[in-house]
Amino acid sequence: MLICFLLKYEVRVQYSCILILKETKMAKTEPFDNFLNEYEQWFIENNYVYESELQAIRQLLPIKGRGVEVGIGSGLFAKPLGIIEGCDPSANMLNQATERGLEVLNSRFYRNKYYFS
Repeated sequence: MLICFLLKYEVRVQYSCILILKETKMAKTEPFDNFLNEYEQWFIENNYVYESELQAIRQLLPIKGRGVEVGIGSGLFAKPLGIIEGCDPSANMLNQATERGLEVLNSRFYRNKYYFS
C-alpha cells in the first residue's frame, strides 16, 4: 500500500518523492504551502483526471484493512478512498486535510523512517 501512495505522490503536481528522499532530509513544503488553492482547483477543472486517478488507485488498494497515506497532502485523494489517517510535512495541506475530517500528523518520510515535527 505504501508503494501505491509513493507513486501517487510522484505523479501529482508535487515534487517527486524519490528526489526529495535523495536530495535532503529537509522536506520542501513551500510549493505545497503556497499553492494549495491552485492544486485543488486544478483537480476541480480537470475532474476527469481526478476521477481516473481515484479509479486506478482503488484497483490497487486492499479490500479490507486500514492504511496510512504518506504524503496525504490536502486529503483530496485520501477522503474518497476511505483513508482517514496520514502524514505530510506541509502545514497548509494538513490544515485542509483536517477540515476534511482526516487525522493527520506533521511529519516527513525519509528512507523508511518517520520524522515528526
